Amino acid sequence: MTDIFNSQAKLNGVFRGTNFSLSVATAGGNTADGALIQDFSVQYGRQINRIYELGSANQYFIEGATQGNAAISQIVGPSDVVSGIVSALSDICEAEGRSLTLSAGMRTCNADPPRSLSLGNATIATFQMGGSAANFTVSSSAGVMFTRLDLG
Repeated sequence: MTDIFNSQAKLNGVFRGTNFSLSVATAGGNTADGALIQDFSVQYGRQINRIYELGSANQYFIEGATQGNAAISQIVGPSDVVSGIVSALSDICEAEGRSLTLSAGMRTCNADPPRSLSLGNATIATFQMGGSAANFTVSSSAGVMFTRLDLG
């Protein structure tokens, strides 16, 4: 049969968005189940300095330190999960060895393994709350700093 739009589209997989989780690896353990997370973003980079050699066309790269930033936005609900995540990441003295893991089981309907990002030595640098009368919600966002990014 011919498609009415003459499309050659092929379905190459189906993803389930319900397989996303976020956890904070601390001594007591923590998870973000029920945290009403709405958005997150991760940025990771390294400083690279370019130097030039006088009298030639030679250039050199000097690698510097790595650094990362993440942002997590969520709806503040009736649960204490929000304060649990904030308190799990807020003590800078406990940042060494702590990780924030974003696990996206963005699997097809087959049994593909979940993928994850682990933000090492994570700590909250900024915290913000706001509200909206239009949809009767209170939201919060946290800015997280980290020193390493591991892919799983």
